[in-house]
Amino acid sequence: MSELHSKAMRLHLLWGYWRPEKTDKAITKQTNVSLGVQGDRGHYDKSLFSPEFMKGLREHTSKTKQYYYSHTLPWEDRVSRLISTATVEDVTIALNRAINKYEEILRDTVGDDAKYEQAVYDQRLYLTSAWNKGDYPHREAFMAKYHASLSVLPLVSSSDIRCELSEDLRKQIADSIERDTTERFRLAMADCWKRLYEPVRKMADVLLDTKQSFRDTLVSNVIEICDVMPELNILDDTALSVMTDRIKMTLQVDPDVLRDSNVSREEYAKKADELAAILQKMGV
Repeated sequence: MSELHSKAMRLHLLWGYWRPEKTDKAITKQTNVSLGVQGDRGHYDKSLFSPEFMKGLREHTSKTKQYYYSHTLPWEDRVSRLISTATVEDVTIALNRAINKYEEILRDTVGDDAKYEQAVYDQRLYLTSAWNKGDYPHREAFMAKYHASLSVLPLVSSSDIRCELSEDLRKQIADSIERDTTERFRLAMADCWKRLYEPVRKMADVLLDTKQSFRDTLVSNVIEICDVMPELNILDDTALSVMTDRIKMTLQVDPDVLRDSNVSREEYAKKADELAAILQKMGV
C-alpha cells in the first residue's frame, strides 16, 4: 500500500461556470398552451448574453477541463482525481496558469459597470419582449459565479488514523481504507484501457464504412492518448505499456493517405479493428 501512495496523489479542481440562461415562465406557459403541451412538459429557456460575450469564458473552461481530465484518472466522483507523482508538478503549474487566465478573461469580459450594463441592454435587440432586466444579476454577482481553485492532496492512508479508538475499530477502518484504495486503483487503471479502446474502435468503425468522411482527429486522437498514457500508467502495468506502443506504431499514419487510397484505408481499418478486438478481450 505504501508503494501505491508514493506513486500518486489527488487533484481537486473546483471550477465555477454559470450558463447564463433563464426559464421564462410566461413564455413557457404561452408556448405550451399554443402547442397543446400537457402539464409541465415543456420549458422555454432564453440566453441572457450573446455567444460572443461568453466566448472567452466558455472556450477557456472547455480547454482547461479537457486538459485536467486527460492528465488525470478517476478517483472520487466529483471530488478529486488521481495523478502520478511524476507529473503532478507540471500539471499543477499548468492548471494554476489556467486559473489565472480564467480570472483575466473574466475581468476582460465583464469590464467595468458600464460595459456590463451595455452587454445586458444589448440583449434587448435579440430577446425583444422576452428581455427582462430582473433576469440579470448585478455585475459583482455575475463575476462571483465564475471562480476556480486547485487542491493537491495525498492519498488517504491507514496510517492517517490518529483518533483514540479501540484496536478492533482501528483495524476495521484500516482494512476498509486498504480495500477502498485498492479498488479505486483498479478502476483507475481500467479507465486507462477504456481510453485506449474508444478512439481505436472509432477509427476502425469509421474507416470500415468507406462512404464516411473523417477529420484528421480520427487518427490524432489515437496518437494523443498513446502519448499521454505513460503518465497515466501509474502502476507501471507492462501489458498496458506494450499495448500502447503497439497501437501507436501500428496506427500512426497520415490521414490524407487514408483518404487518397482505398487500399490503405482498408488496411488500417483492419489493423484498428484487430487492435480494438484485442483490447475488448482484455476486459474493456
